[in-house]
Amino acid sequence: MCSDEVLWTRGEGRCCADEWLAKSGISLPRYNYLMTKVVLTWQDEPGRGGEIDSPRADQIRQQLLSLDGAWRSTLVIDRGRQQFVVGGSAESGVIAYVDNGRGKLWQLMSSTTDSESLVEVVAGELGEYPAKYVATINDVLTAAEEFVESGSLSSGLSWEEYA
Repeated sequence: MCSDEVLWTRGEGRCCADEWLAKSGISLPRYNYLMTKVVLTWQDEPGRGGEIDSPRADQIRQQLLSLDGAWRSTLVIDRGRQQFVVGGSAESGVIAYVDNGRGKLWQLMSSTTDSESLVEVVAGELGEYPAKYVATINDVLTAAEEFVESGSLSSGLSWEEYA
């Protein structure tokens, strides 16, 4: 039995896609129907938020730019089992990482500094992070676009793997 988490995934050929096609009566070559469900979610305040299925690039951009660190401080893009998570403020800095759904995490690194000095980031609560982990909103926009498109880490940006 398939879970609703991922109906099918590009390149992995999960049984869920075969079951769905069998039930629908559609006959397609395997490579024509493999895709990944993408969902954008955010939280505005405790108990409130929103969700967009198959978000367009302009919708992702709008939601990322609306991060204020207080009322709207967290945004998550689910791509199958993978997640792209952003917290903070578009103006003062954000923390972003990718979870590949298999126990590996990658932190987006700052493109402007490699400093270990602490920077305050508000993501619902005030926290201090080494400056090298505080990304610019432009880097996050680039990373989010690549993640949604292919599920991969943007090669033009720096990432640090951690478990």
